[in-house]
Amino acid sequence: MHFTGSLLWGVLGPAEFFGPNALYRPLVWAFAIGAILPVPLWLYARHRRDSFLRKINLPVLFGSLGWIPPATGLNFSVWALVCFLFNYLIKKRAPAWWAKYTMTLSAALDSGLACGIVAVFFGFIYSGWTKGFSWWGTEVFKKGCDWQACAYKSVPEGGKFGPDVW
Repeated sequence: MHFTGSLLWGVLGPAEFFGPNALYRPLVWAFAIGAILPVPLWLYARHRRDSFLRKINLPVLFGSLGWIPPATGLNFSVWALVCFLFNYLIKKRAPAWWAKYTMTLSAALDSGLACGIVAVFFGFIYSGWTKGFSWWGTEVFKKGCDWQACAYKSVPEGGKFGPDVW
């Protein structure tokens, strides 16, 4: 059976998304907030050339939050450090050099990461060198409910899944 957007909308209806007991109601509000919030920030910062708010990009900030489950604080701290060093200090002290090499550095970092992942996979994982290798970092993820597929909350017999249950 092939489901299209209109068929799905006809089966569920707008109350399932926007109604007071809708399961994903907070998510719908997050879309509205994400669409509206950049406008006042832009209106405020467009006449203030020296304002720090001009450097904040809310769509990028909010979009990066979607990567938090697989990413860690270490990922974001390294990203912030490289961005600060390159896009603030170097751009301020050597703007011509920064303009010439900013895309080259970005491509080099992305390519280096991709090459490193391929080298680690074929050099260590595929070749079998890591069999039996165990330390805290290779085992800690197995202790949570994500790995063990256990439920944080359960639906009682004859109950309903949704916000009114919790």
